[in-house]
Amino acid sequence: MSFQDTHETALRSYIDTRARTLQQTIETAARNRTANNVVELEKQIDRESDRFIEDVTARVNGIREQIKARRPTDDQSPDYAERMNQYKQYVSLSSIGINQVTTWVNRIFKKIIDVIKDIVEWINDTARTVISMLELIRDSFNDLVKTFLE
Repeated sequence: MSFQDTHETALRSYIDTRARTLQQTIETAARNRTANNVVELEKQIDRESDRFIEDVTARVNGIREQIKARRPTDDQSPDYAERMNQYKQYVSLSSIGINQVTTWVNRIFKKIIDVIKDIVEWINDTARTVISMLELIRDSFNDLVKTFLE
């Protein structure tokens, strides 16, 4: 069985699902925020991002341990040399697979960072809009008060 069949496909599927969940959680939190809970939103983004990274790291560490577990241990076995050569080939192919997965994970993290940047920009734009609206209301109210006082 190849590295891709054994580990990569499952890991990619897991990361893809987890990344979508992270994105949806952050987008929902951003949509449901108020001016009073921006700090809470930032904390939630941090918590969800940290959890995502921890989950992916745990999965990759699990794969590494599974690879190591295939190493032949009985050096007295008559087919030890052959099994060790097979193990070396497996490790070599697995290294290629892990490098491919690492590249893919880096792309996923970049996408997540882009989503978070979009959310932060949205928050800034929304905050500016709210501030502008409040300033307009304030100015209108001041004009109204001046009109009545004159």
